[in-house]
Amino acid sequence: NLDLEDVLYTSPAGPIMVLDVIYGYGAEIARSGHDFYAHKTGFTRQSLLRVLHAAGFQAIYSGTSNREIRAIAFKGTPNPEALASFQLTNAS
Repeated sequence: NLDLEDVLYTSPAGPIMVLDVIYGYGAEIARSGHDFYAHKTGFTRQSLLRVLHAAGFQAIYSGTSNREIRAIAFKGTPNPEALASFQLTNAS
């Protein structure tokens, strides 16, 4: 229920807004003049899974938490050691 300009939290660098998480830390982009700090795209869990499938990844493990989406993807079938190293159990 947050809007883009709502503050998520305050860091040592200052307030971090929803907008900063999606598009990059606006204060640093403005201060430095370097737009390479800006995010060029963003994903929902579903859109990230679609992109990974379209790129040919066969086994995709994903999850979400409060402010992030995570994915680990394999082009082929991962071996048990790889799964264990990432503590993975079920593919998405």
